[in-house]
Amino acid sequence: MSDTVIVKCPSCGASLQATPDRIGQMATCPQCKTAFRAEPQGDAAGTPPSYSSYSSPVPAGPRSPEITPVMIEALRQTKPWVTFLAVLGFIGCSLMVIGGLVMLVSGAAIGGMKGGAIGGALGLVYILMALLYFFPSYYLLQYGGGIKRFMLSRTSPDLESALNSQKSFWRFVGILTAIVMCIYAVVLVVAIVAAASHH
Repeated sequence: MSDTVIVKCPSCGASLQATPDRIGQMATCPQCKTAFRAEPQGDAAGTPPSYSSYSSPVPAGPRSPEITPVMIEALRQTKPWVTFLAVLGFIGCSLMVIGGLVMLVSGAAIGGMKGGAIGGALGLVYILMALLYFFPSYYLLQYGGGIKRFMLSRTSPDLESALNSQKSFWRFVGILTAIVMCIYAVVLVVAIVAAASHH
């Protein structure tokens, strides 16, 4: 009787050798790093060299064969940049809120003077801008967290969760961009009409 049993990775199809006591347990493919349950796949004769680097068991869950090593590596390299931008966004939001509050307090201290009114208005604008920057930063942070969970589990639900956060980020950015473009268009039309009325 052979001392090894052939198992196949369900993701990349690599043929691996395992000892009989590993059958039925969770293993990790050394090529694509996919975790799977080791099941026998025919005779060990004439098979590729043995792979012995099995990792500790990971929680079992639904996996898709369409999740390739290239996709996993791309997400792994994306996560640090996504988290970095999210942190910068939150820092920017905090600074804008602080700046807005300072302007509001300064405007209230000045009182009814024209400069005070302008300072108060700018303070409100800064706080509103901070609110707008908060949501894309939050979605980016959720996206980075989803990538982290997927890298640990390699399951489709965690990948879908990460992609949904990415979708929310781009949807918010798209809507905000459309609104800003409309505002610019209105301002441009008003400026043209105002300039024409002076002639």
